[in-house]
Amino acid sequence: MKTRFRMIDAIASLAVLAWAGTALAQPHSQFTAPQERLPAAYVVHKLTADGIALRGLEAEDGLYQAKIDAGDGTIVTVGIDPTTAELTDAFNRSRPHRAKDDEPKVSAAEAITSVAATGHWDLREVEYEKGRWEVKAADDQGQVEKFVVDATTGSVR
Repeated sequence: MKTRFRMIDAIASLAVLAWAGTALAQPHSQFTAPQERLPAAYVVHKLTADGIALRGLEAEDGLYQAKIDAGDGTIVTVGIDPTTAELTDAFNRSRPHRAKDDEPKVSAAEAITSVAATGHWDLREVEYEKGRWEVKAADDQGQVEKFVVDATTGSVR
């Protein structure tokens, strides 16, 4: 009787090992959960931390579309991968243009932080225009409002 149970245990163990081997042989991506889109505020902070002079960010076609200063005063539009916050080739069809405004003293990250202090932390869009930041953000109830942030002082109007 003990031999029979040992044999059943051995067969069960072999079946589990065979299943595990088959599962491990599958591509890794099959077992990983799909990545979720990063919040826009995170993307702004990451790009700023990476030293990218962000001039605008909005969502389009499942990607983030960003306007950035190329370093010589030229503003270019690029794509941002929504799961990694890395620059992509998306939107590279946009034509570069010269910045019309001076460089802001307050970064995009600082502007959205000022707006978050009002209770509107869910960033929807940010853009630097005419010497000020225009920020669209939602509060905890999902109410979206548009804010103007002074690009010199960071004060919210």
